[in-house]
Amino acid sequence: MSAPKVLILRYSAIGDCIMTAWAVTAIRNKYPDAEITWAVQPNCSPVIASPQLVDTVKIYDREKWKTSAWTAQTIREKLRFYKALRAQKFDVGFDFQGHIKTSMSLFLARPKLRLQSRATDEVSKRLNTIPSACRKPMHEVELAMTLINQWEEFETPDLPIMPALAAERARFRDMGDYISIQSGSGGAAKIYPAEKWAMVAELLGSHGIKTVAIGGPGDPEVPGAENFTQQLTLAEALACTAESRVHLAADTGTGHAASAYDVPVVTVFGPESPARFRPWGSSGCVLHESQNPADVKPEAVVEAALKLWEGSRCGS
Repeated sequence: MSAPKVLILRYSAIGDCIMTAWAVTAIRNKYPDAEITWAVQPNCSPVIASPQLVDTVKIYDREKWKTSAWTAQTIREKLRFYKALRAQKFDVGFDFQGHIKTSMSLFLARPKLRLQSRATDEVSKRLNTIPSACRKPMHEVELAMTLINQWEEFETPDLPIMPALAAERARFRDMGDYISIQSGSGGAAKIYPAEKWAMVAELLGSHGIKTVAIGGPGDPEVPGAENFTQQLTLAEALACTAESRVHLAADTGTGHAASAYDVPVVTVFGPESPARFRPWGSSGCVLHESQNPADVKPEAVVEAALKLWEGSRCGS
């Protein structure tokens, strides 16, 4: 096949989009001239804003288009969104999320082949093909690769294509070597307490290692670290992570970003399964004691970080 037209549906969240980028990169590697369109939420679009990865980004404004906010205008906008997708006449479309919004978008886009990785509701189960190979428990990157392999055979890339962020990265490169800490997480149950991050920063400081804290709206500062919390755009936060020598995070998007940029990462897990959601790759470490991430001791985080800082794997 020459230059297939491919539709990618993964609206949210940042970490999920990054894990999906491995499969999209595999498609791009095999078909450099493919026309790849990715429909995504506005807050996640900087993650896939690389022309080497995606030709066209279609914004699905989830907040504006949610049912409770519908007006005649928003309904017309949503219908135009579906019509624009269908007009592309895609050869194949993939729903890597399996929610009603993504599965309906795939159904209405009408590509020649519609493949969906899962279904989170009864309606989604009926709209598109969910291959039996995707029904087994596996990591999200493996699931994405399994899905695209139902179309053709692809090799899992060593790293996904990510935004270059040259200007943003230069700013943090001038700071020298540091360990970055993501102080918050996307869900309250996943958060590693700020006071424990402060202990991590203090212990790393006693080893002469500079720490830099990042975080979005509402995320706390980390005493003892150089704080950029609530100060950076998503692109700047990605750049700060990419320029880190080691990244520390709870179960959240920057951990996946670190892995995608080939930065060793220590991830503190709580309620979610590391087998399914850990940052993909071999240069990282998962710490998981219980459903409560706070049960992981700061000393354990520091020990893992020091090993990665020195170039060793966590288990060595």
